[in-house]
Amino acid sequence: PAPSPVGSAIATAPGPMATAMASLVSGNAAPTAKVGLETLVKIVDNIAKNPGEEKYRKIKQSNATFNRKIGGLPGGRECILALGFTDDGEGSWTLEATGPAWENLTACKAAIEPTIVALTPAPAPTPAPAPAAYPRPRPRSPARAR
Repeated sequence: PAPSPVGSAIATAPGPMATAMASLVSGNAAPTAKVGLETLVKIVDNIAKNPGEEKYRKIKQSNATFNRKIGGLPGGRECILALGFTDDGEGSWTLEATGPAWENLTACKAAIEPTIVALTPAPAPTPAPAPAAYPRPRPRSPARAR
């Protein structure tokens, strides 16, 4: 059998991220997994827009929003680690600003985005419009003599 669109998208991820994303997707309802993956993309985008700012490469493990959207989900911690973050032992996830870390981030994002698309439900089909009711031609009356 052909792999699902989600499975195909996950398969493009670097090794640890593929395993982490599979865990995230299988351990959560699709809408929850989608929010988690969107959160990962936002983290990567913030780092890309502000590569020199440490605050974007450091996430407090106690952050309630982070934990609700990704950190506390089954597979969420694995996804953060697969992005290249490490536990600094002081209550935060940190990412070193190195070339290999950047390459990993971009490779992970490239696999996360099609997975988000694959998790997005297809829109409900739009019903075909009802055929227009054309007025019936009126029968012609015989010409009246004047």
